Amino acid sequence: MKGGEKNPDKELYRQLRHLSCEQLWNDEVPRFDRASPEERLERVSLIRAVGVVFSESGTEAQKNTIRPWLQRLLHDPAEKIRRYGMNAIPKIGGGAQQEAE
Repeated sequence: MKGGEKNPDKELYRQLRHLSCEQLWNDEVPRFDRASPEERLERVSLIRAVGVVFSESGTEAQKNTIRPWLQRLLHDPAEKIRRYGMNAIPKIGGGAQQEAE
């Protein structure tokens, strides 16, 4: 990366990191799910933001709601999305079964 260029993944993550669990779940997750495979890769930072925001401020019920979505990402055709999902699950208290997957 050259001097003044910013990493788009990190920039998106910084923006999403400031949203609430509700905003992420109600607005950003559906947007991600509707996106094309290319757009999903451009927005992969959402997965990281979900893991961090839900781990820091999510209730147990919210974590239980987001966990199946993260688990579905483990079967995504894009390896980068699978990796981000795999890293996010332990943050929200994924059990041994989820981590093994």
